[in-house]
Amino acid sequence: IDELKISYFEFISLIFKKLEEDSKKSKDKIFEIYYEFSKECELELFDTKEDLYKFYDNEDNYKKLLRSEYGDNLSRKYAAKFIGESLEDVIDLSINLTLEMLLKKLLYEEEVFASIYEGEKFDCGSKQGFVHATIALALRDESISHDIKKIIKEIV
Repeated sequence: IDELKISYFEFISLIFKKLEEDSKKSKDKIFEIYYEFSKECELELFDTKEDLYKFYDNEDNYKKLLRSEYGDNLSRKYAAKFIGESLEDVIDLSINLTLEMLLKKLLYEEEVFASIYEGEKFDCGSKQGFVHATIALALRDESISHDIKKIIKEIV
């Protein structure tokens, strides 16, 4: 991030904003984990010391604390979940947000040139788009299209 001259604060803010916006509507694992983390954090926050004492004076809540159902180190717990269950999504999100920041920065700092493009376009920013583009181009190549059709028929 230093080499790209991107502010850590802006980067972390953008990640947080994206997670907050998408955690309630997206079915991707990264957003599900973040939503769980947010909810669990809310359960462990108290407005006053008295509220904290009152909560743990309840025998059920105190037993959950003793069994580590409450009071866990949430940062450690969810860092492990993110790495173990959705590392690829975390990396993809980081790369996409970095690119977004770089493009915005580029638009403000340098001239940007564009041209009108005619032809078929593929969105290779997702796994499905990449596979779609690969299959479409392979089917156009006369030297392999017959084999590709055969492979697709075998799979389907």
